[in-house]
Order: sequence, then structure tokens, then C-alpha cells
Amino acid sequence: MLHLFVCKMAKKKLKEELEQYDYVDDEYIDEVSPDYIEAIGLFVLNFSALEHQLNIEIAEKINPSNHLFGYQIVELLSAKSKIDLFSRLINSWIFFSNKELKTKGIYILSKLKGFNSFRNKVIHANWMSLRKDGTVRTSMAVDDNGEVQFERTKLTSEIINKKSEEISKFLEELEEFIDLL
Repeated sequence: MLHLFVCKMAKKKLKEELEQYDYVDDEYIDEVSPDYIEAIGLFVLNFSALEHQLNIEIAEKINPSNHLFGYQIVELLSAKSKIDLFSRLINSWIFFSNKELKTKGIYILSKLKGFNSFRNKVIHANWMSLRKDGTVRTSMAVDDNGEVQFERTKLTSEIINKKSEEISKFLEELEEFIDLL
């Protein structure tokens, strides 16, 4: 199908401006969906395991003898808010710690934020806009002039699978870090 967009690179992100009409080639996603279904499903399961571990760690830090209060707090929080809360909790413990533990804490928080950002792109992507180069629309904005712009991100099934593996390995690192606190 015909795409009526002007593509340009901006800040290492692929942007598209909608000129008049929005068309996508939905035949391509139909062709590759089995690979994406498996990759996205595995990623969601692994991210869920990560978020579950985060819930436990927050609850444990709030009240080590009972997770009730911690779960009452995290119940309505988004993943980003849980990461922010976890950051505040561990920062209070590592503030007076050695430099190595502080560095590890910064690394842990950076990875958590990166996984959550990637999760948001995967979950909120407009998968009908997937192209053969592996790029898919991951956000849309209207600028001050009323022009619609789409941001495209490369999200191949291989990239998603790699991120799933990273989360699996990271869960062990998170546990080791928590044990140091």
C-alpha cells in the first residue's frame, strides 16, 4: 500500500509527518505475526516476573515482617511509579554505603527504567504499522502547528527476544543487589 509520509531522522529517532492520509500495510504484520506473538508474549511474561519481584522488594522494604502494607501501597502504582518508589527506598539505604554499592544501585535503577521504557514501546506500539525494516510506530504527537508526527522504533522479534533474555539475567542481579542491602 501507498504510504503518504515524509520520513526524516531527528535525534537518532525516525520521525514521520502525516501529510494527509494514514495508510499501513497490514498484510506484512499478518505474515510475521507468529514470530511477534511468541516474542511479545515471552517479553510480557518476563517483564511481569520482574514487576512481581519489584513488588516483593518494595513490600519487604516497607515492612519486613509482613507484605500487607507494601502491597496496599503498590496496588495502584504503574510500573514507572513502582520503580520511582523502589529508587527512593534503596537510595535511603545506599546513601551511607560504599561507592561500589552506590554504583550498583545506579546500574540497577537504570536497567529497571530501561526495561520499563522498552515495555511501553512494545505494549503501546501500533503493530499494524510494522514495516519490513522492523520499525513500528511507538508514539504520536501533534506539534504546535497542528501537524501529526509519528515516532518509529526498530522492534524486531529478535530485539524483543534479546530484551526478554536480558530481563531473565537481570532478575538474578536484582536479587544479589537486594541481598547486599
